[in-house]
Amino acid sequence: MDRSVFPHNMHRDTKIFALGELAQTALVEVSNLKSEFEKLKTNAANPGKSHLKRGFNRSEAADYIGVGTIKFDDLVDQRRMPQPREIDKRTVWDVCELDEYFEKLPQRGDERFWHLD
Repeated sequence: MDRSVFPHNMHRDTKIFALGELAQTALVEVSNLKSEFEKLKTNAANPGKSHLKRGFNRSEAADYIGVGTIKFDDLVDQRRMPQPREIDKRTVWDVCELDEYFEKLPQRGDERFWHLD
């Protein structure tokens, strides 16, 4: 055992238990890293798409474009964001349409009015 990690007077069994806890923590971290790596591989296979699903509910759609749900509702009412699609009784926003509308929003300092061609 490395004496720099454990006190000299620490019992051998306590050191073994502590090493087991450290190993378990390391395994969890490795598992988390593996999961993140798989997400990165998926995203790399779909350049420009950092999300893993196509349809968002209202809250997710608002979060996706970086605003709260009330502001998102206003943007939808003003037709500055797309109308939702309906899947049975669910209301879903298409992420591709969100991207399209978001790219049409004016940038700061842009004097032109917002429009969708």
